[in-house]
Amino acid sequence: MKAESYMSTALKLYAEAVRSYFVRELTRVHGSGRGWVEAYLGSLSESRRALVLEDMKRGRTAEEVLDINHFKDILLGQREVFREAFGRSYNRAVTWADEISEVRNAWAHQQQLPEEDVNRTLDTIARFLRLIGAEDSATEVRK
Repeated sequence: MKAESYMSTALKLYAEAVRSYFVRELTRVHGSGRGWVEAYLGSLSESRRALVLEDMKRGRTAEEVLDINHFKDILLGQREVFREAFGRSYNRAVTWADEISEVRNAWAHQQQLPEEDVNRTLDTIARFLRLIGAEDSATEVRK
């Protein structure tokens, strides 16, 4: 089976695992309820924050609207949280989140991706998942 056929599954596993990890870490540092949500919202640009708040007004939770495209912003906006968690791998995590977001956007808009780019992205997703301790998901991505 071509690596490209795994992309949707890999992106879903990545989104779920990282979303859960970010909520857990932000809650640990900033507290539950509005604490972690304010930290999340404070990491976003004004335009992204406005879109998230609009979705939340429509009844979606902050966790539900936490999107792959927000992951890099959260890593940068909550630098102290994730530098502590990732140590020397922090800068790599930011780069990986950016790369995965770019490929996800291309994938979502049905752009043709060269197989080597797909393979690189699957590897990057697996590395990020291992970094956050989501070993089972990382293994699933690289099957």
